[in-house]
Amino acid sequence: MERGPLTGVLGPADWTHGINRPIEGAAADPNPNLSVHLFRNPVGEWIGIRPQTRWQASRSAGIGHGVLFDVEGEIGCVSMSVVLLPLPRG
Repeated sequence: MERGPLTGVLGPADWTHGINRPIEGAAADPNPNLSVHLFRNPVGEWIGIRPQTRWQASRSAGIGHGVLFDVEGEIGCVSMSVVLLPLPRG
């Protein structure tokens, strides 16, 4: 079975929101949706991200989006909304 172009992109794309997430008062930041759009297939194994995140910890929500790159330049973008889960009390 041949590997599709998204196979090597989804892992790095999923990191976009976690690169700059709040570390105080949030134990987890699962993303309920993840949208990846490619306008061309990636070249090579390396995938880079230029992330941007916006957080409202008081509302337990945020958004992450970013530009995806390979060794030859931009290949697409990623976006997702994010829910912050509070630290469990133990």
